[in-house]
Amino acid sequence: IEMLAPDWLGIMAMQALRDDVGAVGAQLLYPDGRIQHAGVVIGVGQAAGHAHRFLRPQDEGYFHRHALPQFVTAVTAACLVVQRERFLAIGGLDEAAFPVAFNDVDLCLKLNKRGWQSLYEPRAILVHRESISRGFDRDPVGAARFRAELAALQQRWRTDRIVDPFHHPHLSRVSEQFALAT
Repeated sequence: IEMLAPDWLGIMAMQALRDDVGAVGAQLLYPDGRIQHAGVVIGVGQAAGHAHRFLRPQDEGYFHRHALPQFVTAVTAACLVVQRERFLAIGGLDEAAFPVAFNDVDLCLKLNKRGWQSLYEPRAILVHRESISRGFDRDPVGAARFRAELAALQQRWRTDRIVDPFHHPHLSRVSEQFALAT
């Protein structure tokens, strides 16, 4: 993670102090400047997908949503702020079911269930070199672990069946770019 401005943490922490907020996630960019994360949409790919992926921040996108602070169903733990008391109240991260993938989605869904909604904060902008430290899950061991984590997410949260309440039901459950379902 590379910080682009000194105020990113203050912006996120201020939002996390709100009574109705659980996890706060930043806008994460790829090194080439395109968006890697602007909130998480549940149900994309029958699991969870990063909203607005590959869009350039100056592009209009879907009603310019990627540039607006907003409630979302989940945010990525690559850069996430949550109050300690709330993190502990929901049991923190589930390292057994989600050792690498979807632990952030599970965390946010648990917070949401308790009434603490996830918030995407685009004024906190960082560069994220996705998967450099984690890898790509292409080897047999990584692929098997990923399949198990996907199955756990689908079983626990029905992400293969539900429609994200912050994502219009007529938008694609395949695309992360808010395309119409066909």
